[in-house]
Amino acid sequence: MAQVKDSLSLRFGYWVAVHRDQLRTWWAISIIAIDIVLLLYFVAAFTRFSFTTVRTVTYVGELAAPLVSPAVRSALSPRDLEIGRATALERGVGRYDLAAPVTNPNASWLAAEVRYRFSYGQATREEKTVVWPGSQSYLAQLNVALPPPPAGSAPQAEVVSVQWQRPDTPDRFSGVSFPVSNVVLRSVATVSGSPATRLTATVRNSSVYGFRLVRLTVILRQGSTTVAVGEAVFERLTSLEERPVEVTWLSSLPLNAEAAFYPTVNLLDQSNFL
Repeated sequence: MAQVKDSLSLRFGYWVAVHRDQLRTWWAISIIAIDIVLLLYFVAAFTRFSFTTVRTVTYVGELAAPLVSPAVRSALSPRDLEIGRATALERGVGRYDLAAPVTNPNASWLAAEVRYRFSYGQATREEKTVVWPGSQSYLAQLNVALPPPPAGSAPQAEVVSVQWQRPDTPDRFSGVSFPVSNVVLRSVATVSGSPATRLTATVRNSSVYGFRLVRLTVILRQGSTTVAVGEAVFERLTSLEERPVEVTWLSSLPLNAEAAFYPTVNLLDQSNFL
């Protein structure tokens, strides 16, 4: 047995000695090939990182602005959010519900974190929301304590900052919706007997995703006038699940008012998915 092992060792040593130059060539080619693969991977990763960050894409869009069409410029650099006229509704003595429509004119950019505040005599606290690409939502603050504003004052909505994100798949938002049905608006009475108005409805998560938290802003309009603002919050809303919606205002509102619903959920926030 020992003779067999010695014979195999001698044969292997002889083969290595004979093919020494060829083995060196193969080794050098292997090292060069690995280096080329690693270099290509680094270049691809660096390019992807550089041209998917908001700062880089915006900078490229600014440099190319004089040379490209408005549609291409819109895709490269997000346009500012469009803020509509703000409304202040008195909820009680020194307390107000504030709301203003906001539109994201960018079809390929998500306003992932919109920090905003209102000014009505004095500035309110900052809050944040999400506005989907190419959609309208509402900035709202409910039951805000403010001193009586000066006569003739009009509420103003101000966007403090916006964090833009560009989805990897542009159609990601197309399959997510929260249709509302069975909307009923009726007069009720509080425990003390004072008049109130209650909205009931059913909301459905029609997407394949489940969410830890979904906010639904409710706007009541009579014609073009906003008469009430409310909010419903849903925790752990699973895929295709239906939930009851109930919002009550401690005042008498027109029962023929039209209700509009605006969901708030960030589809790029992985922590919000179930």
